[in-house]
Amino acid sequence: RTPGQKAKPSTCIVPDIPGIPLTEFPLEPIKLYLVATNAPWYKHKGVRSMIWDFKGQVEGEGDDMKLISEYQVIIHGACYTGTATEWSDPDDPTQTTYVMKIELKGTDGKIQTWQVKERVIYMRHDMIVTYRCDKEHPEGGCLKPIFYVWSTNEHIRHGALLHMYDKAKEHSTDH
Repeated sequence: RTPGQKAKPSTCIVPDIPGIPLTEFPLEPIKLYLVATNAPWYKHKGVRSMIWDFKGQVEGEGDDMKLISEYQVIIHGACYTGTATEWSDPDDPTQTTYVMKIELKGTDGKIQTWQVKERVIYMRHDMIVTYRCDKEHPEGGCLKPIFYVWSTNEHIRHGALLHMYDKAKEHSTDH
């Protein structure tokens, strides 16, 4: 770079991240709070909290297994409650991508439906990190990776959050 020349912006490309198959999820009840995310819509939409409450309800077996959980989102002070149904993406030969369909009913009675594809990339007894790609790179990988850190505690220690951040960074490569 010569003096006065602007630096070329770097692009972060996340390669295909291996996930954990839905069939390997522990099926005991667990309540998880979203404690951190880099999703731009989270702040833009005014989301104050998200809670995923799995009470052990399962439909089907093996590759046809579906997890059913209660879901709660608070947006601009309004509480939306409903269900989340998760199943393995039939288009993923590794069976590590899952589809999550969320149906939420607001206090006004209106139902909102979201459907996303994600992967669980890190899991331990009290914390889960999920990942999805918001924008694919034409030559493979992801230009806009979105990470979600879920915890059994509404608030987590700064050190634990940094550990989860490092886990997410392990999957990024700068170009």
